[in-house]
Amino acid sequence: MQSKWSFAESAATFSAILLCMSPALADSYSDGAAQYSAGNYSGAKIHLMKATVAKPKSWQAHYQLANTLVALKDSASAKRSYSKCLACNPPADIRENCQRAIIYMNSNPKLAAPAAAQVSLRSYSSGKGDSSAHDTGSSPSINVESRRSQVLVETEADIVKMKEQEKHRLEEMHNNANETWIHPDGAIKQGLSPEAEKAFNKEVEEKAAAMREQGKRRAASFR
Repeated sequence: MQSKWSFAESAATFSAILLCMSPALADSYSDGAAQYSAGNYSGAKIHLMKATVAKPKSWQAHYQLANTLVALKDSASAKRSYSKCLACNPPADIRENCQRAIIYMNSNPKLAAPAAAQVSLRSYSSGKGDSSAHDTGSSPSINVESRRSQVLVETEADIVKMKEQEKHRLEEMHNNANETWIHPDGAIKQGLSPEAEKAFNKEVEEKAAAMREQGKRRAASFR
């Protein structure tokens, strides 16, 4: 089955701008991603809806909620969530994914696409992939798409958790820093310098990029 848009592709790229997430949003987002990975799309929907309420301008929350609604084959709600994501000015690759998803669903309102078989990724790792495909009535290509998308979702959940941990570590560094530096206006300041914070954030983004790239390679390994 060929299409101009696939659910796995919609999950393939996320921005690395999650450091600013509030703990409540990070928890709801992580819980939603975990529920999705377990095949509990209805449960994922509940958590991700909470995330969009906690942070209505978070494109990440709207984007992942839209992906979950695709898995639930709720095209009308999915299109609304993708539109809300677009309204939050996401990165170019996410914007393109949203636009292609909306175009695809306009011509496939029943979502008869390789959306997602409602089975856990872990069932495949235990060698039950073939029987799961027969039990759910899904074609092998659909299950491959599902496996890929679930790996990517799990990766993003891990990135969210990592960034939240690093955010707390940065706060501790600010509180415990014993560094003296000169402000551009000439004033002498004490604490973590802007340069040190910038370097820290750069390392976090590089770590997130490496995790995301590893997730993409894992997803691409499914055939």
